Amino acid sequence: FLGCDIQQGNMRDGKYLPGKEQRIEAYLWGFGLNRRSWLIDKYVIPGDVTDFRSGAFATLRTMIINKVFPIQPLKIFIDSRYQTDEVRKFCDRSSNIYPIMGESSLKRGYFNRVELPGFRSADGAPLSMHELNTNPIKRRIYNAMSLKRDPMTGVYPDGFMMFPADLEHSVFEQLTSERPVPKEKNGKIVGYAWEAH
Repeated sequence: FLGCDIQQGNMRDGKYLPGKEQRIEAYLWGFGLNRRSWLIDKYVIPGDVTDFRSGAFATLRTMIINKVFPIQPLKIFIDSRYQTDEVRKFCDRSSNIYPIMGESSLKRGYFNRVELPGFRSADGAPLSMHELNTNPIKRRIYNAMSLKRDPMTGVYPDGFMMFPADLEHSVFEQLTSERPVPKEKNGKIVGYAWEAH
């Protein structure tokens, strides 16, 4: 699948910092047997992110239509926490493109599908937003990133994540930018909150 994140950019003195302009960052992932995954490629799509018809959104749509990816994603997910309406409009009437949003209050499972009133998929069915249960997903990613290949057999364990050899270090910093902090009630740990460190 292709996972996309809308970045509003960072400004100082009315100008975007170099490399921190408005953009869409997209990650193409492959999944295999035994919960193994491969980051195939990363894309930084610069441009305005305030209008789903232009800027970075228009470039992303062109990339999808022209099938520029080395492996065509079966599903495309776009984080809609920022620019929620624009992401939903971009996904409206599209095929296999869905908005997602982290939801730490989900009690079980990894995600929950919610139909969005007024939005449709390409086949006319209601468009679904996927609410992601961020706590177990983050724990699973952190656990997977701590796995190591068996030095004796060379076998990769179940759940192992593979990354391109030339991937910039900042991607790993983003993946591990938060830490679980215990939440206590009456002296007992009742859960965890993820905080930037």
